[in-house]
Amino acid sequence: FGQVFARRVPPQIEFAIKAYNHSLQINPDDAETHKLMGDIWLFLRQQPLQSITAYRQSLNLNPNDAETHFRLGQCYEKTGQLEPALREYQEALNLVPKQPVQPALHFASTLGQLAMRMNQLPIAEHAFVQVLIMNRADHQVRFLLSQVYERENKLEDASRECSYVIGPL
Repeated sequence: FGQVFARRVPPQIEFAIKAYNHSLQINPDDAETHKLMGDIWLFLRQQPLQSITAYRQSLNLNPNDAETHFRLGQCYEKTGQLEPALREYQEALNLVPKQPVQPALHFASTLGQLAMRMNQLPIAEHAFVQVLIMNRADHQVRFLLSQVYERENKLEDASRECSYVIGPL
């Protein structure tokens, strides 16, 4: 019922929270319900700090859930906790299945952008290369990778990545 209330237009957030809390009273060890409660705070209430507790509880019960690691990383990033965000994004990327490719692409790209922002250039480079292994035609990531190479003073590599972007144009 929590999902039904949360997905209504407009969302009925209080009813969703009550439904999830009732579910957790019945089964406090349900990792998915804890994650859904975190989703309420992160996406519907826009209060990422409150989401952290729910996502961490979910991960205590199911530590191999890539999506929960990614969402916890989003919470940390939105609350300015960049080092924990970076670790959670890395864990999400390590755990996400490589097929279908879309979640892995999104996780790797997000990790690369945060690492670049934090000047963690080797992590950014690795993440962007992972995206390009999965999707060679991602020109936005090639451009970001060229910026990383430039900042690392790998100018030939930066030029090569730029030529992939500019060539088709």
